[in-house]
Amino acid sequence: MTIAKVIERTGLTKKGVRYYESAGLIEPEIQANGYREYSHEIVKQLMLIKTLRALYFSVNEIHDCLKDEKLLLSCFSKKSEQLMDDREHISEAIKLINEFVSGEHTLEEITRLYSEADQFRQNRPRYLRHRLLQLFPGPFGEVLLAVYGKFLDDPVTAPEQKEAWEALISELDELDPVTVPEKLADWAEKHNDQELIRENYTRMREEYAQDYDAFASAKRKAVQEYLENTGKDEIAGSLQSARDLSNFLSKEGKAAAQAFGKYLPIISSQFRKFAVMQSRFLNNNPDLTSQF
Repeated sequence: MTIAKVIERTGLTKKGVRYYESAGLIEPEIQANGYREYSHEIVKQLMLIKTLRALYFSVNEIHDCLKDEKLLLSCFSKKSEQLMDDREHISEAIKLINEFVSGEHTLEEITRLYSEADQFRQNRPRYLRHRLLQLFPGPFGEVLLAVYGKFLDDPVTAPEQKEAWEALISELDELDPVTVPEKLADWAEKHNDQELIRENYTRMREEYAQDYDAFASAKRKAVQEYLENTGKDEIAGSLQSARDLSNFLSKEGKAAAQAFGKYLPIISSQFRKFAVMQSRFLNNNPDLTSQF
């Protein structure tokens, strides 16, 4: 079958399917005309990969799990232990994994159960953040998550939010392939630590819940304390990462940044507050921003 049929049946994106192919997790047949032919077995494999990704397995972990069925129980047991550190946010994943370990369900049954439960997850906090990386696995998705993930914690309930989210994903999937610089990919991976994202989101909610005067006062104080208490090498490293990110979003990732700029104000009330107050702060404090 064609990649269009694969996308329809799995709910993945073209970039997601191609990424899993490049990672060696699927091997479609290359026809004489150069087109790829995807079998029903590959579709089943992709559904399994999608489920394992939803259960927080990395691509490397999936590769190890799938290369030898004898490793499956060991892989699931190990992952269960890792996920215990974040029970509040991934309790459903732990439940499904433990059901596999206990022998209550096969992988095929878990895939079905997850698909059914996913219909109810869409109204829950952090769903979009998790879904973004599921749809765009690899460095490209990691960078998008590091930049915009803190605005994707709120549940999406309004029709216009859902429409904006679907339009955003569609535009991102139609972009030409994007190569993420290695240093930026490393930065994104570090900044996508679940605990760090949660801390950033909590801090952001507190900051932007204030009126502008209180926000600006606290922001100026925080910037000044950072400059006074942070070593020059650490500041230089942070500035270089910021420049690398800015350069990426203005060039290779420009179209993706524009898509988020178009749809994120509809999807996220937090982003709307952030955009207004942050812009005002930067305009009103050129003395501080010039130091960066």
